[in-house]
Amino acid sequence: LPDLLGRHVYGDFCRSSLWSFRVDGERAADLQPLGLDVVLLSSFGVDARQRVYATSLTGAVYRLEAVE
Repeated sequence: LPDLLGRHVYGDFCRSSLWSFRVDGERAADLQPLGLDVVLLSSFGVDARQRVYATSLTGAVYRLEAVE
C-alpha cells in the first residue's frame, strides 16, 4: 500500500471508519479517512509479506488493498 507508507492506520469501533495519520514530532498530523468501513472493528494485523488486515467482531477478516 504505497499510499500508506510512513502512515499509521487506526479505526473507530463505533463508527466503523478506518483512518490514517502521520507522526509530526510528537503529534498526529494529516488525518485522512481511508474511505473504508469495518463494522465492529476489533484489531489490525500485518503478515510476513507486509499486507495489512483488519478484523471484525463479526468474524470477518479484511485485507486492505490499493485501488487502481
